[in-house]
Amino acid sequence: MQHKWAGKVICTLASSNRPFIYDVNTKTRTNIVDEEIFQATRLKNGNFMLIVIGNEARIMEIDTNGKLVRQKYQKDVFTLVERPDETIVAALSGDFLVLKRENDKLVVVEKKVHMSNPVMMHKLHDGTFIATNYQQFVHVDKNLKETVLMYQLTDNVAEVTPGKIVYEDDDENLSTFDMKTRKVQTICKGHEFISVFASDGVIIADISNKKDKTDALLLIDETGKKTIVKDMACNHGKYDLVGKNVIGFGYKNRICTLNIRTLQRTEHEVQGINASEKVIVRGFVLVPSETEETKQEPIEQVSTKKKVCNSCGASDKKLSVCSRCKSVWYCDGTCQKNDWLKHKQECKLLKFTFILRYTRTMLVSLLHHLYSNNS
Repeated sequence: MQHKWAGKVICTLASSNRPFIYDVNTKTRTNIVDEEIFQATRLKNGNFMLIVIGNEARIMEIDTNGKLVRQKYQKDVFTLVERPDETIVAALSGDFLVLKRENDKLVVVEKKVHMSNPVMMHKLHDGTFIATNYQQFVHVDKNLKETVLMYQLTDNVAEVTPGKIVYEDDDENLSTFDMKTRKVQTICKGHEFISVFASDGVIIADISNKKDKTDALLLIDETGKKTIVKDMACNHGKYDLVGKNVIGFGYKNRICTLNIRTLQRTEHEVQGINASEKVIVRGFVLVPSETEETKQEPIEQVSTKKKVCNSCGASDKKLSVCSRCKSVWYCDGTCQKNDWLKHKQECKLLKFTFILRYTRTMLVSLLHHLYSNNS
């Protein structure tokens, strides 16, 4: 499902964890709640679920304008994830709570004792999730059954590709773990890792310079190539990328977008705050693309969408179509190779779709020809 960035960002300031929504298009700021938030999670319906701490600890769902949709007063909530059926799994001290959204309420539909005491949970491609507690990371299946994968002192865990996990190990190195083979491979050393996430087959790690404590992003692509982008961080924004753009914060009062393929960077200055105040991005608002909302083309019609390279995003050169699925384009063999780990998951499905579309077009043409000859 394709989306575009709506230009709205859920933020806090470095001096305060009180959240607000900032719209980079209108340059307006909307306060959400006058209390601290511990976690912001984007939901399937586009809203956000916040864990609010303070005098009135609770879980609250807000819409893209910051308006309260529903909430549940609940203490000791450490982390939560949304499952494919849109129920919410919240981890408390000792228990999993399964919450269902009903009108303006969050209703508990299941309660189950857990053994892992997770402080963070990371959703996987199949709707299950990884739970971490600074001692181990555990796989939690759809029935909330827990299986210990590895003992590690970390909460920095993310899924790079289906079944491949990246994490910070006990020696403060970045390593990958194959859930099927249990194979471990160290991929990066020598940095202080703040957090790690992944999307589009690229590992994105927040690192801090050990000498001057400045922020930077470390990008590791499918080939193992490492790129450091200075004065940018995303350590509270473990969310999907918009296309190939990651949204985070930069130097002082800046919100930044960065294309992880071309490294093109755009900065937005947050108005109405001290110029030296650092803005921390906690999440950003996505909306369906105009193409997805408005175009309802027949399957046999050829799309007029501008062709772009599925790897680097280039559109100003001659592109070659994937010979298998006939649905995506590349600049050359290098771009195709760089994108293969991501594209191979969809290539077979797109190939089948192309065959169906082609067959239907030929049948329509044949029937039209037979009808014309008979008349």
